[in-house]
Amino acid sequence: MTIQQAARVESPTVVPGPADNIEESAFKVGIAEYALTAHNEYQTLRSSGFGSCIGVVLHDESAAVTGLLHFMLPSIEQISNPDPNPAKFGDAGIEAMIDSFTALGGSVSRATAKLAGGATMMDFENDGESIGEQNVTAARTALESRDIPIAGTDTGGSIGRSITVDSRTGSVSIQRSDSSDRVI
Repeated sequence: MTIQQAARVESPTVVPGPADNIEESAFKVGIAEYALTAHNEYQTLRSSGFGSCIGVVLHDESAAVTGLLHFMLPSIEQISNPDPNPAKFGDAGIEAMIDSFTALGGSVSRATAKLAGGATMMDFENDGESIGEQNVTAARTALESRDIPIAGTDTGGSIGRSITVDSRTGSVSIQRSDSSDRVI
């Protein structure tokens, strides 16, 4: 199992294989982090705490490479003193994850994406859009610029989410705070 994370390690880390219990085998991806798994080894990627944040899942079924990014803000260019961690931002985080995705054998031309999060949790607005809406737009723009189709979404609204990704299939289970769980 190969896992790369922007915020915790700079080189791939080997993670033990699957446990019988998905809860025990889930690799947790924190806020402003991304992780990838490759080479047909089963690994569940999980992240929680999606309010206005966005979870971006990239999956290349043919190469068996899957990634999950949990970003907080739309663009690194909006910050006067850019943070060195690209995973905090939609534009820079998606590019960083794509670089790692292709390094592990994933192909942008075969990749599909799924998005979750982007809720409007508070009434703060900037240019007419909430941070959640801006994050959704940033993710869509970054993926469209690389011609990566978005195969499923669960975005917007005013509810929190947690997501679990099955890296074998690219299936994303979304646990919603209003109990209307979904799979995309």
